[in-house]
Amino acid sequence: MADVDFSKLCNTDENVTTDENAKLQAENAKLQAKNAKLKAENEKTEIKVLTQLLQEQAKEKSFSVECFKNNDNLFRFYTGLQDYKTFKTLLDAFMPAAKSLVYYGSNTDADRLVSGKVEKCGPKRSLSLEQEFFLVLVRLWPGLLEVDLATRAGLSQSQLSRIFITWIDFLHSKMRCYPIWPTYSNYKHHNTAKGLVGITPSAAVTFVSDLYAGSDFLLLIIFPKTDAVTLFDRSAYQ
Repeated sequence: MADVDFSKLCNTDENVTTDENAKLQAENAKLQAKNAKLKAENEKTEIKVLTQLLQEQAKEKSFSVECFKNNDNLFRFYTGLQDYKTFKTLLDAFMPAAKSLVYYGSNTDADRLVSGKVEKCGPKRSLSLEQEFFLVLVRLWPGLLEVDLATRAGLSQSQLSRIFITWIDFLHSKMRCYPIWPTYSNYKHHNTAKGLVGITPSAAVTFVSDLYAGSDFLLLIIFPKTDAVTLFDRSAYQ
């Protein structure tokens, strides 16, 4: 009967066990690293969601367009516009040039803004275009002072001043060619613009002129069968 070297068998078993332990430890280390990575990603996601939630809550509580967009009465009170839909339509009409505003203090040139080809310089915009336009309207319509409006909006007075001056230059460059500036009418008790409308005897509208500023109006009626012309002034309709 041959002799068996049990010491070699024991050594072999020990080597196998050591290799398996090493593999298990390596796999465990990988799993721990993967778990730590997933945990970090999950924490980042939770922080991002929480930050967005806090930002939304802050918008709802701050003096912003978000606070009043669903309240037509307050929106009209602060902006002079009928509702948020009118506000959005007007703002959209200024795109894409408004996205490239060159803010006061960084070589603002109103004429360059008309083309909409100027790229915005300087730091990233801290407010949305909606919020900036809203603050400008609030400054113009109810006439809130800069210090008051800046405090409500969480800005410094200098920040608000730069935004306001920039937008006024921009709005002037976009709208100066249109003779649409209204005149207050004592008869209508609000701002008005006047135009000429042509109507046939069958009540079909044949002509509509551009609008012009003015506080009074005249009504010109032509009777085609008799070539008679009748001129009515405002008092005929009071």
